[in-house]
Amino acid sequence: MSDYKKNLQKVEHSLGKTGNAEIFSCGFTQAYHKIAESPDLLLADPPYAEHCKLATEFLENQEIAQWAGTDCILALEHTADFAMPQNSV
Repeated sequence: MSDYKKNLQKVEHSLGKTGNAEIFSCGFTQAYHKIAESPDLLLADPPYAEHCKLATEFLENQEIAQWAGTDCILALEHTADFAMPQNSV
């Protein structure tokens, strides 16, 4: 079993029957179309080869912002030299 699946099992166990967790190995535009309700927490880990471009697109995407809502917590993995876009939503 892969490490991420083991970690997901730990997260699901800690959530108990109050929630659920799911991992999507795809682009962010595909992932948010698969989830009907707004999430409480997003963990985004874009590929490092395209990291700055993808992270910026993610942070500036109005559809993602509306879907996630104002109460969603975002944890975004990024390189040390990543500069937050000035017009992120």
